[in-house]
Amino acid sequence: MSYSRLLLWLLSVILLPSCNRFFIPPDEVIETEYRAKGVALRTDTLWVNGKPVFYVSAGHVNNPLLVLLHGAPGSWHLNRKFLRDSTMLANFHMIAIDRPGYGRSDCGVAVPSVKAQAQAVLAVIRKNKNARVFLMGRSYGCPVAAAVAMEAPTEVSGLVLVSPAVDPDLEKFWWFSPLGKWELARRLQPLAVNSATDEKYGHVKALREIADGWSKLRCPLVAYVGLDDWIVKPENALFLEKKVPASLLELHLLPGYDHFIADKNPMLVKNRLLQLAGLKP
Repeated sequence: MSYSRLLLWLLSVILLPSCNRFFIPPDEVIETEYRAKGVALRTDTLWVNGKPVFYVSAGHVNNPLLVLLHGAPGSWHLNRKFLRDSTMLANFHMIAIDRPGYGRSDCGVAVPSVKAQAQAVLAVIRKNKNARVFLMGRSYGCPVAAAVAMEAPTEVSGLVLVSPAVDPDLEKFWWFSPLGKWELARRLQPLAVNSATDEKYGHVKALREIADGWSKLRCPLVAYVGLDDWIVKPENALFLEKKVPASLLELHLLPGYDHFIADKNPMLVKNRLLQLAGLKP
């Protein structure tokens, strides 16, 4: 490894702790950015197999349930553009989860198994019973969303996957990925980054464990793939084309978009979610 790369990594380790507020927003964020703006954001923690699963919810409980799953690293707060949207609030009961290992769901204690993550999400869904359930996953949250539908096909009405990391043969490792496993790095990095590192190194195995489930999906699956995505390879779209029944798959290949589709054009995703639920955008 070159000295320049090592220096770059050291600088990132020094600066990353300041991003903790991004991964685990403090209580005042909820107060000032949601309640003060008229958004009745509710918080709850469900214990699943002895581990906490933290989530926030907004919107009327009688509306169709929309579960929002972030990538890695991250927290529920990454879906704030949806939680604050007046149209979404009027039409959905939204739940944004801190996936196990992130945020307030035992941050730093990774759960690399996609199936185990899906079980935790499914427990939250079943606690918030609803006849119509939709899931939106982003990046590493995509296979978790899909695994929920695989586990409980009669309980999920539709999936929207944004920048999906789903093909075990296309898992992308960076030159600095091994550094994240060093003991010194783990002591200095935010806990969410440690979870993301552990999740990444277990992702290939975890994706292979659900590989046979894609063909058994029973609900519509809408996927958005940015053709300029430099974090997750756009070729993941080919995996979905191969594995998901053609009658259920709606695939959007977006020129000029990178990994952050839902941030750069949230309206694109919001409108499709509303249409999927049979609601007017």
